[in-house]
Amino acid sequence: MKSTDKIDFSVGIRLLKHVGDEIEVNESWAILYANDDASRRYPKYLEDLNTALHVSPIPVEPLKRIHKIVS
Repeated sequence: MKSTDKIDFSVGIRLLKHVGDEIEVNESWAILYANDDASRRYPKYLEDLNTALHVSPIPVEPLKRIHKIVS
């Protein structure tokens, strides 16, 4: 990718699970939105996503999602 590449706003990822959430075997934890076969077009990005995540059999504390409410 280059900074001059056009951004496709219809492409993205929606995380269904967060740190500390329980995940069952074969349960979806993310939805990838793409205009075509992302595994063919973006194999490096999918590989990077998979290696960036770690599913542990040991329960972990959820991360704090709201740090401060500004009024």
